[in-house]
Amino acid sequence: MIRIVLFKILILFFAQVSAQDSSFLFVKTNPDLGNRAITCMTTDTNDHMWIGTYGGGLKRYDGLNVETYNHDPFSKSSISNSTVFDLIFNKNQGLWIATQNGINHFNHNTKSFSLFNPISETISVHALCEIDNDNLVVGTHQKGIYFFNTVDKTFHKIGIPESIDENGLLIND
Repeated sequence: MIRIVLFKILILFFAQVSAQDSSFLFVKTNPDLGNRAITCMTTDTNDHMWIGTYGGGLKRYDGLNVETYNHDPFSKSSISNSTVFDLIFNKNQGLWIATQNGINHFNHNTKSFSLFNPISETISVHALCEIDNDNLVVGTHQKGIYFFNTVDKTFHKIGIPESIDENGLLIND
């Protein structure tokens, strides 16, 4: 008797679950997000989601609309590369972006980007880590590790032992 009651309860439960609208079970994606691989995400103080992609640029999603920022070779104020590897949002300084061509800073007021690379070289930045309000640790592809001062915009290379081949280093995190 108890088995029959339990069986009926289970059938009612599964019938109720299967009758639910599938939109409650799965999140529908916005087509503006594109079909490129997502490499990183963060949020800002306005609860906007920033999404970095592999070759599809940087995207800002406000819950309804998607704004895409791609590299424009004819504009110095565009993002320096459409491949974004990492993002850091600092409430005082805004959004820092690790790209295949250096670090970018997004100016929210002008919707423009500033590019930062060490003097005399271009780095592919794969990882950013905020160590305090003014300094980031920068992990690169085959160029080592740097400290980047976000106030005076200077890079300081971290020395590594000679036994480690810098050209073999790929720092992702």
